[in-house]
Amino acid sequence: MLDDAIGHMRDPQVRRHMLDQAALLESSRGNSAAAAAYLEKLTQFDPNDIRVLCRLIRAYTDVNPKKAEELSAQVFPETVDEGIDVDSIEESDWILYGEKYKQKKEAKSEVEDTEIVTRKLKNRKRKRKIRLPKNYDPNVPPDPERYVLFYACEEFNF
Repeated sequence: MLDDAIGHMRDPQVRRHMLDQAALLESSRGNSAAAAAYLEKLTQFDPNDIRVLCRLIRAYTDVNPKKAEELSAQVFPETVDEGIDVDSIEESDWILYGEKYKQKKEAKSEVEDTEIVTRKLKNRKRKRKIRLPKNYDPNVPPDPERYVLFYACEEFNF
């Protein structure tokens, strides 16, 4: 039934999407042979699509391992370049931390003393303004019994 629906589609974009979904459905069911058949039809639309070719190789590993090896050798040829300096690549830190680390390291420059001083001034904490009540009188001393516990007050009677 799914094959009939795919066969009746005239629009190539819709047909490609249906083949993709059918292959996904069959691979999730565990039917690698049917998924490989759908993916083969899908590669006819775009034979250079790496994503589809990788899925096809994965489907072939269960069904036909020999064909999977041939296709993987065709898609990912093993090339050895002798002009690569392996030691310099292994010693560089950007491999461990990523490309952003490499860019930041190149962008850093000598920091002048004036920048350090201004940065310290900029990082100071702001002192908050003391908020007092509206009727506050700084000349009148506070009531000493105000801070005594309620039950310890002289005015409190049991």
